[in-house]
Amino acid sequence: MATSTLLLLFKSISIIFGVSTVITGIQALLNPITFSKTFGITVPKEKDTPILRSYITLMATRQLATGTSILLLARIEHYISIAYILMVAGIIVAGTDGVFIAKNGSVKMGIVHAGPGFVIAVVAAATICYWRRKLGEEITAAAAVFWIVAAGK
Repeated sequence: MATSTLLLLFKSISIIFGVSTVITGIQALLNPITFSKTFGITVPKEKDTPILRSYITLMATRQLATGTSILLLARIEHYISIAYILMVAGIIVAGTDGVFIAKNGSVKMGIVHAGPGFVIAVVAAATICYWRRKLGEEITAAAAVFWIVAAGK
């Protein structure tokens, strides 16, 4: 019972994460400055430059790539790959984002970034442990690194 709940929880997290990442990527492409506010680092009008907007747009494409990759992997039900991506990204990306947002923007938004990222990483790690024991399915470290790099994380 607990393991089926874990798998259902992880699959739900994967879909929600994939969809929300695609949505925030689109938002960042359409309105980079508004995206920066929702991300936790407000860009004042006097600091708004084409270079800054370009950088935020680069973040948007990474969001889109990550979300699309996760949704495509979910479509083919390769949740073990998603688990590796979210475990690493939950710690490295969300943790780093949280620290920098807290230092340079809002402590509250930093916690909002880092907290869920850590929870997602823990659920992903538990899912990996379960699947590896149950199915004997394994993904190589090189493949996990490839997906993280390909997803821009």
